[in-house]
Amino acid sequence: DNLIIRAIRDDLLDPERDFRQRKLEGDDCRVLESIVKIDNKAADEVRTGTEQLLKLKSAAMSAPSGTLGDREARALSDSYTFGRSLEERIRERASMINVRLNMDCGGT
Repeated sequence: DNLIIRAIRDDLLDPERDFRQRKLEGDDCRVLESIVKIDNKAADEVRTGTEQLLKLKSAAMSAPSGTLGDREARALSDSYTFGRSLEERIRERASMINVRLNMDCGGT
């Protein structure tokens, strides 16, 4: 949950910024490997939620005009888009860390 909140706030660790001045080694590599695992788990959780939103959105869009579903379809669509963007942000960060791990630590 904290990772998702930090992703929303755009406050994720940036390996290029936070480790720019030095080569990774030892504990750095183990810590970043753990971060990648946590990132991937969080991104999977976000994906599960957005898949559920997509189902709700599809149902709402087929609702008759003037009904609750019709009125909420746009909010569900916006929530789905937000969730996909959040998942992408988390996965991109994990990918950046993986690149750094491959360069400095010999991969994960």
